[in-house]
Amino acid sequence: SDLVALEFKARGIETIKQKQTGRQMENRARRAAIYCCHHFADMTRREIASYFGFKNPGSTSSSVELVRREIEEGGFPEVERIRGHLNMTKLT
Repeated sequence: SDLVALEFKARGIETIKQKQTGRQMENRARRAAIYCCHHFADMTRREIASYFGFKNPGSTSSSVELVRREIEEGGFPEVERIRGHLNMTKLT
């Protein structure tokens, strides 16, 4: 999560963890952090929901899916760079 904050030049992980309204950069960073927790840290949806303050673990699915689709379409270079920092090879 520190890598996500660094990559998005966010004001820290606590800023990313908070749900934002509107199209603020933290929303994109928050989705990336949720995706990274799921795919790179092997956290369960329940763990991710607890960490990010979701009431329902299924609520994390939309963030993971949005990022996955954007990656498939060649977007979300921030996640690619985070993956590189973690020396990972699998994104989806």
